[in-house]
Amino acid sequence: MKKMVKQVLKKSSLHEKLRLYGILGGETLQGITYREATMQAIDGGMTCMQVREKHLDKEQILKMISEIKPICDEAGVPLIINDDIEICKVSDASGVHLGLSDGSIAEARKLLGEEKIIGATAHNLEEALAAEDEGADYVGVGAAFGSNSKGDAIKLPSLDVYNLITSSVKIPVVAIGGIDIDNIGTLAGRHLAGVAVISALFGTQDIKKSAEDLRNMADKLQHEKLRSGI
Repeated sequence: MKKMVKQVLKKSSLHEKLRLYGILGGETLQGITYREATMQAIDGGMTCMQVREKHLDKEQILKMISEIKPICDEAGVPLIINDDIEICKVSDASGVHLGLSDGSIAEARKLLGEEKIIGATAHNLEEALAAEDEGADYVGVGAAFGSNSKGDAIKLPSLDVYNLITSSVKIPVVAIGGIDIDNIGTLAGRHLAGVAVISALFGTQDIKKSAEDLRNMADKLQHEKLRSGI
């Protein structure tokens, strides 16, 4: 019974936790530590964080996680690990995010258990439905506006893809890809749980202020109607 209650709480609160989803990698930071960047982002209103560090080995990533996980835990901010189920399990992070070529969602669930968050990447309705069917807790859909941090990211043919997906799946949908303070408003009215940002948050000189501005706009998305002409 206790385990079931935890599962229900995880599912019910996840939508809110995905509101401002920061993705942290050292290549975006402006000369500050992972710890300081994490603290600033949380102070500014970040609600979820993913570690996506492509240039470190597993031992270095685990050290990085050990520095920032206590901060996330204290603030109630889920810490998600990109791609690596093993690192998620060893570090006892909140969950893992799997790309289309990063392994089976069902297998990740077996290894991590029901209480961990499993996110999945999708670019279209078919992939989003498949991820939901396999047991993903949320999908990250993009690239909304292309991407400055991921060279092979393909821009969505239309932002209306979000409307199609959010009206078809029951799990939360997060927009990702080139989102910044200037274009986030065009995502209004699409029933998104939140937005995932990389350089617009961690690539700025004042991470806390950037988080505050992005969080304010992300909150507004929940109440605004679709802007005309988009």
